[in-house]
Amino acid sequence: MKPPLIALLDWDNTLSQGFTITRWAAFLAARGLFRSADAQSIARYISDYAGGTVTYSQLASNVPEHYASGLKGQHVERIEHEARTFVNSDAHNLFAFTATLVTELAAADISPIVISGAPTEILAVYRERLHLSRIWGVEVEKVNGRYAGALSTNPATRATKQAIIDAEVDRSWQVVLALGDSESDLPLLSIASARLIVDNPTLMPAHSHTLHASSRMTPAEAKQTLRELLQIASGETK
Repeated sequence: MKPPLIALLDWDNTLSQGFTITRWAAFLAARGLFRSADAQSIARYISDYAGGTVTYSQLASNVPEHYASGLKGQHVERIEHEARTFVNSDAHNLFAFTATLVTELAAADISPIVISGAPTEILAVYRERLHLSRIWGVEVEKVNGRYAGALSTNPATRATKQAIIDAEVDRSWQVVLALGDSESDLPLLSIASARLIVDNPTLMPAHSHTLHASSRMTPAEAKQTLRELLQIASGETK
């Protein structure tokens, strides 16, 4: 029997522009559903990271903590409802190629799985809309229908991404493809037969099973790139 085929995908700056958690926290804060101080701290960390004064490791550890703190006490059902409204207004931040790429993966019988530091609430909505197979995102503990203010899972960090792969990616599956944009995505990229790196030509620049692309890639270019990647994967796994 042929093993199930999967693709491991990062989200922020790989399939969607910027950091989703920043826009989502600001959206909720404007509705009185998120502590403003935590939303401001998240925005500041993202700005400092862009300016080079905060490392990705610091970003990945601290931003999700502020996300958990900002949601403390909120009703889970209300936040999940707001997530749908948010995605309606935020979907333009998906890169032009994203929907096509995911659709083409499904057409090739490759299950797209997202492992990301984006909030689970938002990824869950996109899972339905893009027909993603599974998602892992930043998740906050819930008690009696409310957010408890502590992190449950933080896949923003490289270590957690590796732990998820070690625990959840069945070794009988064939990881055909991985997409990422930063060193935190190396656990995804290193296990795949072929890799696509977005907007980061310095990451794995000389690897023979790796292609680099711009986030401005068109849907037509995405189709061609995916064909090339599947040819690479086929050659490696024969």
